[in-house]
Amino acid sequence: MTGVLSWEDVIKERALERFIVWFGALVMMATFLNKLGPVAWFAGTLEKASKASAWLMGASALLLLAYLYAHYLFASTMAHYHRHVGGPSTALSAWRWARRPSCSR
Repeated sequence: MTGVLSWEDVIKERALERFIVWFGALVMMATFLNKLGPVAWFAGTLEKASKASAWLMGASALLLLAYLYAHYLFASTMAHYHRHVGGPSTALSAWRWARRPSCSR
């Protein structure tokens, strides 16, 4: 249509063929799983569990927040600290080391 790709370029692209085959297999498996019913059964089980134990949902939310803090906020805080404190203190240490009195004098 726009002349960017020719049909020969599309035919030569083997990764596209693999993608179409695997994507078709995934769609087929999803269709059969919906027909057989394990997806609906699992969703119903999760729905019953979430209604029966609201405290579990709260505990899960707290664990999620702790995970996010430990992996993202804490790491960001440490990077900020090392950027503003760690870097200058390392530079100061290197400057001091370069100007140390020599033992051989």
